[in-house]
Amino acid sequence: MAAIAERPHVICNDLIVAAERVEAYALEIEAVAKRRLADEYDAAQARAKQRWHLTKARIALATPTRLQRRPTFAFAVIELTKFAGLTLPTPLVPVPIPCN
Repeated sequence: MAAIAERPHVICNDLIVAAERVEAYALEIEAVAKRRLADEYDAAQARAKQRWHLTKARIALATPTRLQRRPTFAFAVIELTKFAGLTLPTPLVPVPIPCN
């Protein structure tokens, strides 16, 4: 009889040990997942930073400098008058007439 009365206690202890083992495995899996997530986050941050620098470099390369810009007619007239030491006449601005 003592063996029969002891058996449920042993089964209960085995179940408790198994549950604790499963909990330990779950915590280990969770820790691995968090590490992987942190690594992915760090990698994504590095990729974004690299992409930002590449975009900034592309914009700098794509932006024409003053010498690379195609001159317009107005730009040419202004540059020629500066070179010749002339002044351009100011455009006539209509003056509003007060109404009484």
